[in-house]
Amino acid sequence: MLQFLPDNLKSSMVEIVPYFTDSFGNSSRIDYGTGHETNFAAWLYCLARMGIIEEVDYQAIVSRVFVKYVELMRKLQSVYNLEPAGSHGVWGLDDYHFLPFIFGSSQLIDHKYMKPKSIHNEDILENFSNEYMYLSCILSIKKVKKGLFAEHSPFVG
Repeated sequence: MLQFLPDNLKSSMVEIVPYFTDSFGNSSRIDYGTGHETNFAAWLYCLARMGIIEEVDYQAIVSRVFVKYVELMRKLQSVYNLEPAGSHGVWGLDDYHFLPFIFGSSQLIDHKYMKPKSIHNEDILENFSNEYMYLSCILSIKKVKKGLFAEHSPFVG
C-alpha cells in the first residue's frame, strides 16, 4: 500500500491501514459483517480525503472497486463459512452487507422497466444481476437463504 502514497502522506499509513485490514472480517471470531464493510468504505473515504481518489473517480470506485470487494467477500463467506458478525436476523436485508443496497438502489432510480417487484422475477435477477448491484444483492440472498423471501428479508420487495 505504501507504493501508491506520495511521500508527504506516508505517515498516514498508521491511520488508514487498520481500516483496510479490518475490512476483511475477524480472524479470531471467523466472522464478517456490515462493520467490516464499513471499514472498507472508511478506507476509501480516507483515500478520497487525502486526494488519492478524486471526485471524478467516485462512480468507478463504487462500480469497480467496491463491487470487486463485495464479490471477494461473498466468496470468502462461502468458502470459509464466515458467520455474520452481529447479525440481527430478520432486522437486516442481508446478514453480511448493507452498502451495496444503497449504491445498487441508486442505479435503479427512475429506471424505465425495473420496479421494486422485479426482484421476484428470477429471469430478471439472472439476466441483470451483473449490471445492477441491487439485483446482485437480491440474487445473493436468494442463493444463501432458504424459505419465503418475505420472511427472511422483510425489508426488500
